[in-house]
Amino acid sequence: MAVNEREFGRKLKERLDSARFRGSFRGRIGFEQSDGSVQLTTSDLRANEVWVTFHDDPRQVVAALCLKVKKEINMPVIVQTNIDGRWEIVGIDNEPAMQTFGEAAPTLNVPDRIGELVKEIVLDKNIQPGRVRASGNGDMLVWIEPFFVHDFYWTGGLFDLTSYRPATANTQAWVVVGVNATDGTGYAVTGTEYSLAFTMNASQMVDNAIAQGVIPLWGWVLFNGQTSITPATQNTPYRYWFSPVGTVFTIQTNLTEVGNIGAGEDDLMSYTVPANTLSTNRQYIHFSAAGIFAATANNKRIRVRFGTALLYDTGALVTTTAENWSIEGWIIREAAAVQKCIIKFVSSDAALVADADYVGATEDLTAALALRLTGEATANNDIVEEMSIVERGG
Repeated sequence: MAVNEREFGRKLKERLDSARFRGSFRGRIGFEQSDGSVQLTTSDLRANEVWVTFHDDPRQVVAALCLKVKKEINMPVIVQTNIDGRWEIVGIDNEPAMQTFGEAAPTLNVPDRIGELVKEIVLDKNIQPGRVRASGNGDMLVWIEPFFVHDFYWTGGLFDLTSYRPATANTQAWVVVGVNATDGTGYAVTGTEYSLAFTMNASQMVDNAIAQGVIPLWGWVLFNGQTSITPATQNTPYRYWFSPVGTVFTIQTNLTEVGNIGAGEDDLMSYTVPANTLSTNRQYIHFSAAGIFAATANNKRIRVRFGTALLYDTGALVTTTAENWSIEGWIIREAAAVQKCIIKFVSSDAALVADADYVGATEDLTAALALRLTGEATANNDIVEEMSIVERGG
């Protein structure tokens, strides 16, 4: 038996060497285990690899990079050696694929996750597809590494960020770097300017308005007058726009309590929603706020305002004991200047009836808009807002 196994291994190596010399072979995705089950991958495979049978022989399998087709068990594929000497699936094998999958076959000739970049390091070349890194030459150039997404391929290239530095002295800003898939050119856009003392984090990149047709890749924090980009320059992958439809992103959290001041309407917590945050119909802002009513005989009143629109008004609330309150709302884009909104109010005071209001608004979403909660009472801190959170979804 040992001799037969060695002979089998020798013949397999010969056939693989022959195929490697010719540069390609046909096979099917999937590895048949001893129990008869079939799986695509095992723990010893590298990122984005699958098992492929060698010339349909289930006893002979090779690991192949799978970036251009769906990882579908039993799918006939054509495998070639790539520039790194690795086996890579270059497409489906059309005739047997049609026999196996029928009319569904053409839909399998695309990657599994359309719209996402491959997250793989190519060994010995330190290349991560779609990564943007400093040129290393002490200048403002960055190198955008090659990547493939859907039917677009970027071959790699340098891009100069000199003209994207913030224009105001003593400020910094996120600059999002990407590729315009419509014309195959590099792209960058500068976001909101902040003082140099401000702590920058990736959530602020929601301010950057990305043009249609652009694949955003990476964010860099640049400052006015900067002359070089180095690996130490703050940077991060730009994953916000790659997430699937329906993903929710937190864009502001505030835990610094704010109370009303004397009589009249006062701002409690607020957040300025950047222009074009809701750039597509059905995207929405979701917000939650909570706080306390003081144990006073004074009437209390809370309002929710978005730009110039009054979205919600509790009216004068008669509550004389220390109570908790909460407001939650959604602002949904129907068009660039049309929104549908729903606001809900609840309180721990049993005498206050829970409420929900629907209201339409016509704010211009291409402009920055303040989302504010206000409190109106008599004495300081009759109404205190303890926390708020703002999210963008859709």
